Amino acid sequence: MIAEAVAEATILKVVQDHPELKTKQAEIPAPLKWAGGIIAALFTAGITGLGFWIVTTLSDVQVTVARMEERTALQDTSRDDRFTEIERRVNQLETYHRTGGAR
Repeated sequence: MIAEAVAEATILKVVQDHPELKTKQAEIPAPLKWAGGIIAALFTAGITGLGFWIVTTLSDVQVTVARMEERTALQDTSRDDRFTEIERRVNQLETYHRTGGAR
């Protein structure tokens, strides 16, 4: 507590003896303010564009995946039909040979 009191008194004494040391708010030049505003607008536009690009890309990917799933389903169905037909023909041949070639 004593150290804080000494520090505060010292600061007050220095500020009273040297008024130019009082804190002033730094003034930002107008061209820097304009440049900051323009840069912020460009960043905002870039982030917005990036967001639109991500959304459209994901939408395209979703459509592509849906088409791939449809093709896979059709191929599976076709494969199952072929397998069933082959199985039927094999059973028919086995029956033919089991009976000695006579129907």
